[in-house]
This record gives sequence, structure tokens and C-alpha cells, in this order.
Amino acid sequence: MAVLAGGRDALIYRLLYTGVTEILVQTKNDLFSLTDSRFGDWGYDELLPERNGSFRHNILFQTGTEISIAFRAFRFDTKKATPGKLRRYAACGS
Repeated sequence: MAVLAGGRDALIYRLLYTGVTEILVQTKNDLFSLTDSRFGDWGYDELLPERNGSFRHNILFQTGTEISIAFRAFRFDTKKATPGKLRRYAACGS
């Protein structure tokens, strides 16, 4: 999952989950039939322990859509949001 963070220097955060056992998307909107579907701004998130040493990351977006990812391990990296990188990630969403 790639997240664009605004500020003085815009950064792209890549969230990398491994050992994913479940991904749930709950929404009141029909996001996936739209050609230009967006989840909106990241509202808040929580990280919860699961059984067997796993974790669950719940993310609520401004549109009311929630993503819940169950996983075993997590890491992230950051990159400066250059025009080329922004085009790359925008193409992934289309």
C-alpha cells in the first residue's frame, strides 16, 4: 500500500505487509465500479494483536471506508514524492 503524506516535503510511504492472512474492505460506497475510485484521506488507524503472534491493522478513511489487514510482519520505507513517482502510483490506481 502506498500513502502520500503532505507537508513541507511530500513523501510516499510504502507499507509492506508479509504473511497476510486476510484483507477486509468495508464501505458504504460502491468504490470498485468507478473508473477513478479513491478511498479519500487517511482518517486514523489502529494496530491490534491477533492470536498466534499476528497483528491486525485497521485503517479508516474520510469516505467511511475501512480496510482491515491481518498479517505476521510489517515494514515500511519512504521516498521523496517526485513527479515520476507520483505518476507511477497514480497509474496503479487507475
